[in-house]
Amino acid sequence: MGKRFTKKKRKKKTSIIIIVLEIVLLLVAIFFLLKIVPKNNDSDVVLFSKCSIIENLMAESELNSDQLILVNKEHAVPDNYDADLVSFGNNKQKANSMIISPMNTMVSDAKAKGYVLNVVSAYRSNELQQKLIDQDYQEYIDKGYSKEEALKNTYDYLMPPGYSEHHTGLALDILCDENEEMDATQANEAGNKWMLQNCTKYGFILRYPKGFEDITGCKYEPWHLRYVGTPVAEFITSNNITFEDFVEILQADKSQSAVLLAKIIRGAAITAINK
Repeated sequence: MGKRFTKKKRKKKTSIIIIVLEIVLLLVAIFFLLKIVPKNNDSDVVLFSKCSIIENLMAESELNSDQLILVNKEHAVPDNYDADLVSFGNNKQKANSMIISPMNTMVSDAKAKGYVLNVVSAYRSNELQQKLIDQDYQEYIDKGYSKEEALKNTYDYLMPPGYSEHHTGLALDILCDENEEMDATQANEAGNKWMLQNCTKYGFILRYPKGFEDITGCKYEPWHLRYVGTPVAEFITSNNITFEDFVEILQADKSQSAVLLAKIIRGAAITAINK
């Protein structure tokens, strides 16, 4: 009886904590809404400006729509997609031709600042993706995880074959020279901080930001960049939205400015909470 009563008290306490957190998140969102909307309440001007930017980006992006292909657990790489692969790094790796120049420039500029950035993964075939999945799964099994737990943990960071951005040649995994671990500790490295602060100038975004896992379908990966072109990269990053959000905004009716504002408010709140 005592144990059951304790469990009920814990559940009630947990529910209260969740409600409090939701209220805090709502207050943070309202705070950022007030900062976004001008004091004269002329929010239409702000929204019109934002939507105009989107329309301009659409016009520019239509010149090369391949760089805006959305690939995640729900969107596979089309069978007819041409990754236009080019070798780099002493021919040991391959990437989409459109990212070679900005990638090399970013790595070179980082080196000039005293940071060594190592591109450890770019294009992957379906076979390589499956091999990595099998390796990670077995590592979790060896550590004592159940089959279900091992599978879940593996897919928290790796997409199934055919659903990985790496198949497009537009994604890069970049580690700092001082830290070869592909985990959250990369975010503590000075080189990674410089990369994330400057990557938009070269057309890259942090593809899986912290706090947006429910949208991207992937855990936080401070080492994973995705090329989308400089204008789009700057828009996504400055508005604290994900690539999924951006694609949804592009596909929404131009009059649905509320879609954009809602995502910007949510993104600002999540970013603030995770700082």
